[in-house]
Amino acid sequence: MKQLSPMDSAFLALETATMTGNISSLLILDPSDVDGKFDLARLTSFVATRIERVPVFRQRLATVPLGLDRPYWVDDDRFDLSYHVRESALPSPGEMSQLLELVGRLQERPLDMSRPLWETYLITGLPDDRVAIFTKTHHVVIDGMSGMEVLGALIDLDPDAPAGEAAVFEPRSAPSGAGMVARSLVHLAGRPGDAWTIATGLARWLPGLVALTAAKPRNPLQRKPSQQSQAGDSLPVRTPVTSFNAKISRRRRVGVTDLPLADIKQVKTAFGTSVNDVVMAVVAGALRRWLLHDGGVLSQPLVAMVPVAVHSPDRSTQGNYVTAMLATLPTHLDDPLRRLKRSSKFSKAAKRSGGAVPPNVLVSAMEFAPPMILGAASRAVWDGGLFRAMRPFNLVISNVPGGTQDVYLAGARLERMYPVSVVADGMGMNVTLLGHKDTLHLGITTCPELVPDPQQICDWAREELQLLLEASTA
Repeated sequence: MKQLSPMDSAFLALETATMTGNISSLLILDPSDVDGKFDLARLTSFVATRIERVPVFRQRLATVPLGLDRPYWVDDDRFDLSYHVRESALPSPGEMSQLLELVGRLQERPLDMSRPLWETYLITGLPDDRVAIFTKTHHVVIDGMSGMEVLGALIDLDPDAPAGEAAVFEPRSAPSGAGMVARSLVHLAGRPGDAWTIATGLARWLPGLVALTAAKPRNPLQRKPSQQSQAGDSLPVRTPVTSFNAKISRRRRVGVTDLPLADIKQVKTAFGTSVNDVVMAVVAGALRRWLLHDGGVLSQPLVAMVPVAVHSPDRSTQGNYVTAMLATLPTHLDDPLRRLKRSSKFSKAAKRSGGAVPPNVLVSAMEFAPPMILGAASRAVWDGGLFRAMRPFNLVISNVPGGTQDVYLAGARLERMYPVSVVADGMGMNVTLLGHKDTLHLGITTCPELVPDPQQICDWAREELQLLLEASTA
């Protein structure tokens, strides 16, 4: 029996009337070489033979009485695979826009917290006899890197790999409420040590943050520090307000596109930057166009939160173990090459200064507060609009590496794999990239009341990459 990690307890507290922790992927498969029909029965049978490799897919969360400690993962004695593997269909031949509309509707639905926190949909009706698989899993089960590990349990390098036999599931008994309370009392004894870790870790990190802040581009409309001090009206530099940094609804909309990795590498080599620098510049260019279209702030850069996955010191620990760093997106610059150079300059400064929050500090901070307090504090931040008022960043940008070989799911070849991620109140846009073979697959998830057409931003991203590619050969 494993306990929910401190980081995942915080993710769980994000669930509100308008926010869910659903992390999803849209897989486009070519089943033309499959022997027989690729239907729901085939997919369900295949998942049954592989689910044993992902034990948490047959576990639910058991809460500790009075919220004294973090929940535990326990076997679901009512587990029903047919509840989790489902089917939907587009009116044939379905267009990509129809598929993405369906994906948005599936993404916005919350998962049943009384069951294992995942769902998989087979979607048929696509052109050229393609099929889609939409996988939806709660963030407490999966993050970007562990998500690739879960996918690895379901895919093969050989289309004819044997399916194996479905193992009989014999759920173990869940712990009693008294037993979980007893465990929580033991954990309480460790909280003074967590407080020391928080204090000493922040003391080491803050000087690096100060150095990193100095690398941020200056708002050209703001006085220089010397001028501010003379005028006596120095103001803290704030993250700009955009249309997507507002209150979100339950609805979701998705846009996707493909960025050729060869083009990105050509730009990287030509200008001496990194793949991530090119990605950030491309996203910045696309978002600048959106801001121009939407009447947003162009006088200062946007700020992105970039998740950084790290290994847990305890390899037996299940769940997320991540930290984060803030990065400026040079949306205030109108030249693609200047945006690329600025992205590269900032990333180098971030590496030198150690701009990411130490992961042990984040974990210790979340260990320190019991779930009943952490949950109440999280609800106050989101429901009370505190995050919108503070606005520490405008959006999340995540780049998840993938494999370089052809892979197969139930015998069907995987062609494309688009990420669909989380938006939050005050952060109505999420940009995630997922690598597969020779392509970076870009997925943008939005709240349509704030950003109605994420597909347009995806299309602009492709155009921005083309501009950099042309500059690299000029």
